[in-house]
Amino acid sequence: MVMDEIILRIRSGRRFLLTSHLKPDGDSIGSEMALVFILEQLGKEAVVFNHDPSPSAYHRLSGVERIQIGKSLDDASCDAVFVIECTELERCGYPCLKGQSVINIDHHSKNKMFGCLNWVETDACAVGEMIYDLALRLGVRLTADIATHLYVSIATDTGFFHFSNSSARAFEICAELTRAGANPAFVADALQDHNRPGQILLLGRCLARLQVNSELRTATIAMFLKDLEDIEIADGDTEGIINYPRSIDGVDVAVFYKEVGPRYYRVGLRSRGRLDVAEVAAEFGGGGHPQASGFSIDGDYAEVQERLIAVIKQKTLVQPTATGAGRG
Repeated sequence: MVMDEIILRIRSGRRFLLTSHLKPDGDSIGSEMALVFILEQLGKEAVVFNHDPSPSAYHRLSGVERIQIGKSLDDASCDAVFVIECTELERCGYPCLKGQSVINIDHHSKNKMFGCLNWVETDACAVGEMIYDLALRLGVRLTADIATHLYVSIATDTGFFHFSNSSARAFEICAELTRAGANPAFVADALQDHNRPGQILLLGRCLARLQVNSELRTATIAMFLKDLEDIEIADGDTEGIINYPRSIDGVDVAVFYKEVGPRYYRVGLRSRGRLDVAEVAAEFGGGGHPQASGFSIDGDYAEVQERLIAVIKQKTLVQPTATGAGRG
């Protein structure tokens, strides 16, 4: 069993490096930090490097300030590298890790098994569920810090229990985490109820461009660089905006076009389950979950829209049957 091999590697090692995907989210941050505290409880040294900063809302969580941010790794010397929630090694932004002793921990169905050890559980609601199981097998004590970060992982990747991956086991684990010191009210307040004025202004501008296609059952919104000229936002401030078009009655797929460079867009996709948006994203070199995916693309906005609509239309024709409610 892969977990047994990972446990042997942990027990025999001394220093470990942890990283996750570009533009980290709640599952990646929560899983990384929980694993850091687990390793340190075992007397190990653990260092976290992420290519991009954590969204500001996560700064309220313990230990997040320890995550080192950089486009390159100053010191990658370690006994093993844990790459968390990446379908492929390139997604973490550190090509120098190729050839290293990489332990790949993920729950995406399209993982490319790039590690020397690959632990991929596609039935897990979040990587945090897997780290919880690892903690139990290692026999560590679930401290309040570990419990809080694992709760963050599961809560955010289930859309705060809105999505179809909100399994009975997810609730059972969260009950145990709450008993161990996780505070659901604190987590919800920290991550959902501390918006700055700029975030609300940006939300208004994005929603003002709402377009609904009744035939394709899609809703789209967009953000352009010009929107940021007179408001102040930080990394992660657009997280969750896509849930607004997704919430519209009769909409199966929500699309968020975010201009992150001149004529360069990061496109987010959310599905209620009728359409596998991971397959849509794959057409543009992206990926993710069947109900939550994304990709990046160059081009004129109208041209990008046209190309995406064509793919959604083609995929809708071959996937007409609903498969369940959405997932994060």
